[in-house]
Amino acid sequence: AGPHNVPFCHLCPPEFFNPWHGQDACFPCGTEATQPEEGKDTCVCREPGRVFQPSDGQCPCLPGYQDIGKPLGCVQREHKSCKDGATLNQEGLCLTKGQWNDHCAHEVCTTPGDARGYDVGLGLCLCWEQHSSGMCGPLCPERQRHILKLSCPNGIPQISITEGNGSQNLSLLDRPSSPRAVGHPCNLGQGQKSVPLYVVKVDELGFLGLTRPDHELLHPLGLPLTDSRHPDEGPESYLGKSTEGNWTSPWSLSPNSTHPRDLSPPEPGIRNPTVCLQTNDTLAFLVTREHYPEYDLGHFYNTLEQFDWGRFRVLAEEAQLSEKSSRLFLQQFQLPGVYVFRLSSNQHRKMYLRTLPPGGKCFGDGPFASTTPRYLIQTGIAKIPVPLKRSDWPGVLGEIVLLLGLCLLLLIHCHRLSWSRKAPPHPTFRIHQQGYNLNAYSSSRTGVTSVRRSQSHQDPDAPSVERVHSGSWEAEEQVDLEWFDAEAFFRILFRQSLTVTTKLSQTKEELKLLYLKLLSEARSLRQLWGTQHCTPASTDQPLGNIHGDQQQAAEAAARAAEEEARRRGHLAGEYAASLSHQLKVLHQDLHARQEQWASFCSALMETQRLLKSLTSSRPQKFSQAGQPPKGLVPQMDTLLGHLSQVMLQEGHRLKAWGFLGTGTGAELLQPAALGPQGSDDYISMNPITKLTVPGPNCAMLPASGHAGPIPPGYFIHPDTGRVLPEAGNLGYDLLSATLVPTTDSNAGGVRTSEAAILPYVPYPTSPATGCPPPTNLPALQPRRTSQLGALMTDPLTGIEVPVLAVTLHPQTRQWLTLGGTYCNPLTKTLAPLELGGPMEDPVTGGILPILGVGLDENTGQVLPLGGLRDAMGNIMLPGDSFVEPLSGKTVWLQGVSQQEDRTLLHAGGLQAVLDANVLVAQRQVIAVLQQCQESPGWRAQEHLEVAIKDMKQALALSLHHILQQARRLARQLEAAHGIEASGGRIGMMCYPGTELWVSALYGMEIPDPEGSGLMVPILGMEQDGNSGNATPLAGSMEDADGKGLVPISIGAQAIDPLTGERGPVIGAQMDPSARVVVPVVQVLEALPRGIRDPSLQDLLKRELRARQQYWYHQEQEEKWLVEHLGRLSQELCFTPDNDTRLQLRTAEEACAALEACCLQETERRARVLSTLSSPERGLLSQADREEWEEEAQVALGMQEVLQSLRQGAEKLRQASGRLQGQEEEVWLQQRRNQSPQVWNRPRKVLQHLSDEFQERVREKQNFLDKALGQLQYQRELSRLQFLHSQIIASGSPICLENYPGDRFYGRVTTYTRDQAAACPLLIPFLKSLTAVLVGDQGLDLEDQKPGADADKVDTIQTSPLFSILKKIDIWSQAHKEGAKPQVHHKPDPKSSLQDLRKTQTVQKEELTTVPSTDLSAREFVVYQYGLSILDLLVPQLHAPEITLQIASHLPSTEASDNSFQGSFFYQSAENTLFVGRECLASVGSFVLLLIHCLAHIIAGDFHQDSNPTFLRSFYEGLKAYFREAFSTTLQMSAVSWDTKFNQSVHAILLEEQPISERERNLLSKLIERKRESLLEPASSEEYIKKNKDLLLFTNMEHFLKSILAAEKQ
Repeated sequence: AGPHNVPFCHLCPPEFFNPWHGQDACFPCGTEATQPEEGKDTCVCREPGRVFQPSDGQCPCLPGYQDIGKPLGCVQREHKSCKDGATLNQEGLCLTKGQWNDHCAHEVCTTPGDARGYDVGLGLCLCWEQHSSGMCGPLCPERQRHILKLSCPNGIPQISITEGNGSQNLSLLDRPSSPRAVGHPCNLGQGQKSVPLYVVKVDELGFLGLTRPDHELLHPLGLPLTDSRHPDEGPESYLGKSTEGNWTSPWSLSPNSTHPRDLSPPEPGIRNPTVCLQTNDTLAFLVTREHYPEYDLGHFYNTLEQFDWGRFRVLAEEAQLSEKSSRLFLQQFQLPGVYVFRLSSNQHRKMYLRTLPPGGKCFGDGPFASTTPRYLIQTGIAKIPVPLKRSDWPGVLGEIVLLLGLCLLLLIHCHRLSWSRKAPPHPTFRIHQQGYNLNAYSSSRTGVTSVRRSQSHQDPDAPSVERVHSGSWEAEEQVDLEWFDAEAFFRILFRQSLTVTTKLSQTKEELKLLYLKLLSEARSLRQLWGTQHCTPASTDQPLGNIHGDQQQAAEAAARAAEEEARRRGHLAGEYAASLSHQLKVLHQDLHARQEQWASFCSALMETQRLLKSLTSSRPQKFSQAGQPPKGLVPQMDTLLGHLSQVMLQEGHRLKAWGFLGTGTGAELLQPAALGPQGSDDYISMNPITKLTVPGPNCAMLPASGHAGPIPPGYFIHPDTGRVLPEAGNLGYDLLSATLVPTTDSNAGGVRTSEAAILPYVPYPTSPATGCPPPTNLPALQPRRTSQLGALMTDPLTGIEVPVLAVTLHPQTRQWLTLGGTYCNPLTKTLAPLELGGPMEDPVTGGILPILGVGLDENTGQVLPLGGLRDAMGNIMLPGDSFVEPLSGKTVWLQGVSQQEDRTLLHAGGLQAVLDANVLVAQRQVIAVLQQCQESPGWRAQEHLEVAIKDMKQALALSLHHILQQARRLARQLEAAHGIEASGGRIGMMCYPGTELWVSALYGMEIPDPEGSGLMVPILGMEQDGNSGNATPLAGSMEDADGKGLVPISIGAQAIDPLTGERGPVIGAQMDPSARVVVPVVQVLEALPRGIRDPSLQDLLKRELRARQQYWYHQEQEEKWLVEHLGRLSQELCFTPDNDTRLQLRTAEEACAALEACCLQETERRARVLSTLSSPERGLLSQADREEWEEEAQVALGMQEVLQSLRQGAEKLRQASGRLQGQEEEVWLQQRRNQSPQVWNRPRKVLQHLSDEFQERVREKQNFLDKALGQLQYQRELSRLQFLHSQIIASGSPICLENYPGDRFYGRVTTYTRDQAAACPLLIPFLKSLTAVLVGDQGLDLEDQKPGADADKVDTIQTSPLFSILKKIDIWSQAHKEGAKPQVHHKPDPKSSLQDLRKTQTVQKEELTTVPSTDLSAREFVVYQYGLSILDLLVPQLHAPEITLQIASHLPSTEASDNSFQGSFFYQSAENTLFVGRECLASVGSFVLLLIHCLAHIIAGDFHQDSNPTFLRSFYEGLKAYFREAFSTTLQMSAVSWDTKFNQSVHAILLEEQPISERERNLLSKLIERKRESLLEPASSEEYIKKNKDLLLFTNMEHFLKSILAAEKQ
């Protein structure tokens, strides 16, 4: 037990602890503390501010804290600020001088006459009686250590009393009751060594430190053993003498005595002393029922928070229950620090104790000293620290008000003195005007008067006027008009005019913005005022015009909305807390996985280096330097052991008991007696589930030890052989289409398939009928599955929902999907069932996350499950640990399941399978390493590379699933935080029929604004972007069955206005033309995923390809550099010559190039991310930041390795030169007489330096290897994050990553009149659509195959969209663009490559590109296929990233020996390939042209087709393309058959053995199989794929209507 790894010891279970080794059991944590983990030496208090004490399991407040009760508990003690000269005492009270005197005289000192003042700095009263009260002489303190000695033979406290020439041994009655008696000197057998013992007597006057205790004082409190003065007398005679002599202890009071002073003579000692002890010294307290010591928890002098004073609490309890009048209490002080004890009957009588650390010494000889300021400071007891003081807010506010008043008075005074007038403005034109003397132009003949503006201090109402004197102008005052520059004058006036005009325009815009802001604020204030006071929204109409009933209904609705908002906010807070906890656990788990992966990869890299050293092809180099490396094999064994240890530690952390070889579940017990033929009934195969199940006579043995029968619904685990329930421990594998265990997975092979494993729920049996209940669950559709799960259609509403589990119908043998919709407790509307979604706790009414689903045994409906709590009442969430009841092992919670009307926790799931799969992959790598060690070679290296690749694939699968959980939780947490902050309010609205402003909540029912009289729910808000007015999206619609008007609500059936098909309502929107609320209908069984942005998708595709190339390049460079550094470390040990210096310089240059490439990639990513929107940019930038940090760690590790190599090489070179000189000198002097040992000494010195150098370099390489492992892990995370962003941008309707579950929490949409600017992607689509409809792009519907696109054309022509398009002006624009003739040349299929040049269009000198929107339907498909071919070939051929564009005219090129001359043009600067439009007529020629051009780009030569580099790349491209074409054909042919056939084909292809005739016929059918006609779709998924472009029409009609509405207005 405990944390020590002692053999034959077990870990303490949860809720138990043990800090002492060698115990036979663990101790419970008690009710005030907890310990969720096993093997711990302490417990954790449940409330903050408390400390757990092992002695009694209590959790008292920390020193400096006080318990104020629930709900706060222990809070830090605050003290008021002392005023009016008052100071703090030791209890934290402010005392004045008079109060100090009273306190010391009447409370602290024995009598008022003993008080001798106080010390302010220490908060200490000075009393006279604290000096020695007995006469013992000057040697009294010195002789204390030789009087009493304490020892613990056999754990029994024994006192040795030395008196004169003899000694007495006394056995005490205060013995340790248990190992938890912390502080007892004899606890846990702490040794036989005797330690000094000091006695403190406790009475009503306080503490008396006995400097010379009398042995007669201790006899009544113990059992005497021996007396050295009477060796022939035993304990009985000793007790007899004590009885006959009537020895009475001075401690015992006579019946007539009431005060200890009546006893004579008094014991020599010091009253209320200051004690100085060494570590492990012991104090013996003589206590009574009324007077005993207490630990002063709140005293300022205490310095130990970890001091366990539980024995003092026990002393207080036992003192009241003890029958003895006095007893002895022992306490050993084992921790250095300051302790303060107070008297139980008078808290002002205290004793101060300082325990010195080892090596410390007290100032005095004895432990007891008078409590004086001098001795306190000498002992090391500090002054009173500055306590946490309580802020005096009234005083602070008063001072602030006083300061503000003084500042205001000062401002008024200054304003009266000099700030009453404002300084005149100085515009720009005034500055230019001062450069010209306008007075020179005035003349007395015309009577012109010049007026000058006075200075700033003059009155502007009385300007100074200077009149020109009569007479002619003087010569110096005249102006020469010939030199007057009119152009300069008017230029100055023009600049002044521009300045004034600009300033006026700015002022106008500022005033306009200010007016709009004030208008918006006034509207908001009016709405808020109306909401709070229930006043009408408009004050123009009198209140009496509103109908009374409507007014009351509106007021009631407003109150109900506010109450509902408060309820939703409170519930959303609880829900957000649980989601935050799950996210925190997930992030901690990701960090732990990264550390384990880095440790494993670090050891793996070092092992690979050793393997290369073992299989090195240069053994002669080692033979020249000396002996071969003998330590490589043991080092290899050590590394393999370390790899296994890292793997097993991760298995224990993940609680993967199946991988560790034990497993969960109950043990299967074989029947006691089996007949000769009864062994077949021991276990059997379930014909429905194909599971191995126990027989009816079998029993199971759970962890409780009580064997019992096995109930139905249990199976035998194929890997562990233990019995487990089917619910929660099985899953449906989409790859094998069978049930597989999801708990204790320990498969022999590594799972690399991306197929998901769906949770399995057993189909229930109705207890009333004994038959399976009826159900309407849909069947599982494999084409709607993905890597992370599957999607289905809700059987009740038709809304697309995620598949949460599958079940197998026992009668139809059909796999059914579990999922659907339910009433969301946060919104009170219909919403899809999702894992982690909110559900209502049936017991408390709170909000809990959904952790699983089950089936009702009576109705067969899907039920959400969750809400289980532990023994302490805490909600159990995924990631928490619990004890599996059948095995008693601790496992991680993965979800909940239903079993016999009970909701149970389970540890099975897809994540558990993927985690075990990573461990299995690591185990496979270790096994291959062992094979490589036994039989090295190139084939073993290939197996190792395959195993490492499988391990990385297993890690990617596990991380992908974890990241998907984190994104789902983050999406749900964002919605919960939004509801918590707003209470579910999505805006303010004017209640229909009234003019009262009320809060609008999603799902809140209001009267139909259109006047139908129905109560309709609010499904959103639409805000006018120009006016700011908000309109609730609530209304009525025609029933799909023609039953009249019904409310627009989620899940209701409606007719889609575009397709005319029925569908479920998933929202509401405003019709822009009619300005009425219409339903949003789900079309083609798929929820809308947003607008697909082709440009963003292409950008992300190019960015992913660039990142993969960068990662590939960096990994290759890093691998080469690490191997190079490893070789250098080996070579430097033997030949530190100039060649190694050159290699070191090469390594430094490679490291610098690696860092430069990293910097360039960082800058490139920053440029790309700046073009993305905020969601994608935030997600990718965070991943890039973490990747950059790991790359910096790798660079740092490489620099440290290089520095170690440089230093080691220099030391070895110097040592080698020095030793070589010594050898030559010895050789010359003592060539013949030198012994062999002297000749070997230099070699030993060099070998020692080499070993030391190797050890240092190995440490640095381990750090580098671990950094590389963390970087590899982070790059995989970045790749998965990028794939998630790519899936989001693609808008694919079959992926769970972009499932729009947040749309069912309400949205606020913004309506603007210019919606064309808000939808830029629709403009080019509309142009291409109109061109297709009128046939301008060469698409002739009559030339198509019969019925190929007939249904699509009919849908377009009969839809309301077609009629709206006729009203748009873009028709004329489309006719203009389509009027240009286009010539298409169809090549002769029999022509060769050389003849293809003759079929091209006549070349022109200019380059004219064709946008993809101008291509015809067939040309666009061929162009997209070409892009996919480039995506396939570029990574495999390691070609640069290429942008493909179509051109109608190409410039001429000089490539006479090129087969496709004139069909393409390549711009090397931009990596752009232009292909002629006429090449799109033939798919085969187009693909051949692309492969041909790609080979020339790799070769760097477009002139010669005979270039060897071109030919090699060309043939490699052809092989890669045909390999992919064959794989695609094979997969499509296999899919057309049934599942059984597909499995048979896979089994044949994987055997790689000669096949039989039946297998040959089977494979022949595979290739000869003809595909079914596309005119007969087998499922709705094919219909979706075929009509995928029609999904874009969903929002187009509203867009066009908004344009028409804007034109009408």
